[in-house]
Amino acid sequence: MIEIILFGVDSRINSGTGDKFRFSNAGELFIGRDLNGSNPGGYKLYVEDGIRTEKVRVDIAASNGWADFVFEDDYQLMTIEELEAYITEHKHLPNVPFEAEVAEDGMDLAEMNAILLRQIEELTLRVIEMQKELNNIKSSK
Repeated sequence: MIEIILFGVDSRINSGTGDKFRFSNAGELFIGRDLNGSNPGGYKLYVEDGIRTEKVRVDIAASNGWADFVFEDDYQLMTIEELEAYITEHKHLPNVPFEAEVAEDGMDLAEMNAILLRQIEELTLRVIEMQKELNNIKSSK
């Protein structure tokens, strides 16, 4: 086991072409080229060029909410006409961030999962409505 204990200083492992690994006294870990002491986004872990892993677990904070509210009795789906008008005007789905916003700011994984779940749940409600209409049409013949 290797234990490194440092007091009052940031530590760096440098390959000669810029920082490759740096951990700060504030408990931050950076992997990548020289970051000039900056912390992109204020995160505890920053890995330049991405991470590849077999598994990621994201905890949902109570404040993030989850999409189950879609199934509440008082939840109002947009009409198909309202949805079409929104898509025509904004070129994306309601409650989904637009491309430029995500490209500039990134996207929280837990928040995006909740957004996508909401879309799936709304689609499920629409399919159920359509099936009921189809059954009514079939039974009226």
